[in-house]
Amino acid sequence: MPRQVYDCRFCLQTDEKRNLIAPCICKGGSKYVHNHCLMEWYSREPEKGRRCNVCSYVYHQEYTSPIEDIENMNIFVYIHLQYPLLSIIVLHWAYLTLFPYSHSYTIYQFVWNSVMGFEYLRLVYRVKNRKTYAMHWKKFVRPLLPSFHSYLLLSLPKTGILGGIAANMCMIYYFYEHYDIVITMNKGVQTRFLSRPRM
Repeated sequence: MPRQVYDCRFCLQTDEKRNLIAPCICKGGSKYVHNHCLMEWYSREPEKGRRCNVCSYVYHQEYTSPIEDIENMNIFVYIHLQYPLLSIIVLHWAYLTLFPYSHSYTIYQFVWNSVMGFEYLRLVYRVKNRKTYAMHWKKFVRPLLPSFHSYLLLSLPKTGILGGIAANMCMIYYFYEHYDIVITMNKGVQTRFLSRPRM
């Protein structure tokens, strides 16, 4: 059986039908195009490239990887990220005011960092493309940071409030990097064109 070959409308090269798409209602020599040729046209003219310049049919597109949702933050996380130094000062002032003679500062920090840690894990759990996320995480956050954070928490009986402030800053850094990574991933998502659905 002879191969079905057609010309791409853009590059005019002959190719097999399986390597081409028919994205609009044009017929004849204008019916088939290479996906990469159409993508190049689209990248030059994003607004005009959404529809065929001959028949005006709006192209169908899909994402090559899932779009990550920008999760709504817990109110405590939001305040921590918007006003990091102020929130840390207020937290420590409240603790020292409520428990002026208490030696439970280590327990307080463990509880607070656990709450923030579970919130961070909740956000990570909702990431769709975890392999790409892990690659970005290793690049931005560095694997040594969790070890340093754990060391700060374990040494709280000796370091006291200064260690607690450093541990809180590490926790805030996790959230900053999470949102930066998600935004970076979404910017890197590409689209591809599809053949027009058969009516």
